[in-house]
Amino acid sequence: MDNNHNMPGQQNDKQEEQEYSLYTEKIVRKPGSRIKRAVKHMAKVVGSAVLFGVVAGLVLSVVYPTAKKFVGDAEPTTRQGTVIPTDSQTEEPADDSWAYSDTETGEPESSAAVQNESNYNTGESGSEGISGENGGNATENTAENADNHVIDREELESLVDDRIDHAFTMYKPGMSELDSLYSGLRTVINDVNKSIVSVEVSYDGVNWDYISDTGIMGFIAADDDEYFYILTIKEFVEEKYLSVIFNDGTVAQGTYITGDMTTNQAIVAVDKSVFGGKVPENVKTAVLGNSYVVQQGDKVMAIGNIYGQSDMVVYTTATSVKKSVVDTDCSYRVISTDILSGDADSGIIVNTKGEIVGIIPYHNEAISGEIINSYGISELKRLIERLINGKVTPYMGVIPQTVTSVMKDVYGMPDGVYVNLVERDSPAFYAGIQSGDIITYIGKESVMTSRALQNILFMTDAGTEVTVYISRPGKDGYRNIEITLVLGSE
Repeated sequence: MDNNHNMPGQQNDKQEEQEYSLYTEKIVRKPGSRIKRAVKHMAKVVGSAVLFGVVAGLVLSVVYPTAKKFVGDAEPTTRQGTVIPTDSQTEEPADDSWAYSDTETGEPESSAAVQNESNYNTGESGSEGISGENGGNATENTAENADNHVIDREELESLVDDRIDHAFTMYKPGMSELDSLYSGLRTVINDVNKSIVSVEVSYDGVNWDYISDTGIMGFIAADDDEYFYILTIKEFVEEKYLSVIFNDGTVAQGTYITGDMTTNQAIVAVDKSVFGGKVPENVKTAVLGNSYVVQQGDKVMAIGNIYGQSDMVVYTTATSVKKSVVDTDCSYRVISTDILSGDADSGIIVNTKGEIVGIIPYHNEAISGEIINSYGISELKRLIERLINGKVTPYMGVIPQTVTSVMKDVYGMPDGVYVNLVERDSPAFYAGIQSGDIITYIGKESVMTSRALQNILFMTDAGTEVTVYISRPGKDGYRNIEITLVLGSE
């Protein structure tokens, strides 16, 4: 036998020993390899993120402008905070309704007029007293002239009228003066046109529904850093695809914000980015004037859809500024003109400074008549501000009328707002307010006029619960009632 051969038992022990040695081996990585792998992994992540950002930016810069033309802008989200400055007035305009009074209510004389009349009376009495032979007769002469005051004043007014008529008769302006006058007015109109836009409407984004050859008129009522806000006709632009054409020919997608049913006005927003970062000089926001200072006889211009024609300009006169028209929950002062009205009039009234002082509403039964009438812009500013900020008009549902001194003297009514009518299915109807009630307070705010009622509602959001204090007539006189209701939306 070969001595080198081992016994079977010994061979197995060696195999087990070798196998045991195999399982106890340790693999030792080179120092620093774990750190290098972590750095490489981090570099891959950062590199991928950078690459993804670059690709996304390139795709967005190419795709977004093209998609924007077809899809349009999203609804503006930066409307909150837009403010339209309101106007002050030294005296409250007449607040009676055409619907319930055929006569114009008078306005108080201005302080200047009262002062002039006072000076005239004083001067007349004083001069008569001093011119007498005896200074002691001043009192007698003053008392004697008191009875003749009305006659003397009429004579003075007649003399003034004669002098004015004579001056107009003698003054005959030449053609050059007339040309200069109308040239100045044309300059004003050209400046106003920078604020006017045309809104074209489509129901499905494909088939365009043109109201006229140039679309629906609107004007840039306000703007902020991102958007122009167009005031236009509500019934044409609500829930439709809108294309706005500016004075320079730029066409942009319009977004409907919200509207007011009573005045039939609405706001459409347009993103300023359509101008590529720079708005051209012939596009600008309109100047909203102060309609409270418009006086009867002032020269104004009507611009818009008039006599059945678009883009019309008519030189006219403010024939009346004292009347007010009442509608649901509101009262607005009206500026009347001498232009005969048509079936589809709409547009703006502009003064000789180029400021918008009136809005000619489209198909508004409360304000329409045989002549063109407009809402005074000063009383619409609060409404325009609400519409720009996306706030719907709160709705109570009453036709108000200010309690006048005659109503108090004849019928014994308390101060407040008389309810002429309660609209069916309105919040006021379900709360139990009745025709003939007199609203005296809403919450802690006193309600003395129809316009005060309107302003209080404009300061309150739809869906708000309010307490209305009313005086209700009965067999024993007026009794006070407290009613709670939730304001709706139009």
